[in-house]
Amino acid sequence: MPGKLQLAAAARQVDRSIPTYRFERLGRIGHALFISSRYSRSVTLPVESLDLHNFMLVVPWDEEILAGSRKWASIMAEHQGGTTRVKSYNLSRGLVVGGACIGVLPDYSRKLERNILPVPGFLDDLEEKDVYLVIKTKLVRNPQVLEIRRLIKKSFFDKKDWLVR
Repeated sequence: MPGKLQLAAAARQVDRSIPTYRFERLGRIGHALFISSRYSRSVTLPVESLDLHNFMLVVPWDEEILAGSRKWASIMAEHQGGTTRVKSYNLSRGLVVGGACIGVLPDYSRKLERNILPVPGFLDDLEEKDVYLVIKTKLVRNPQVLEIRRLIKKSFFDKKDWLVR
């Protein structure tokens, strides 16, 4: 019996050397395939996987974006055109906007960039991703952290129509 009491007491101890965090959900971001409007008009938008062979596919900077998408896995398995993997959102966006590429970008990209069109029907199974603001618990009351938190939350509130709720 003493062994059980010691185990229960040990389970309640908190390791103060490991920082704890406060998470605040700010919204959800969806993703879609996009193409530059100068390389495609609505009458020539790709409608099936074979249509994608004429374009270079830009693989996103974060593999987690496409995790679980069977449609993307199928597209990549069948794709006979070029692909490029990029390490940043800006490069990915640049290839889609300035080149004859099709790439996965956040849904809000259409608000930032007038020269891109969504390519519907290909990635309907993409999961939306939650966006969190994470702050170390010991810094939650720091005035500078509070001000940065306020600015970030205000930005997300001001652009709430860009997010999936």
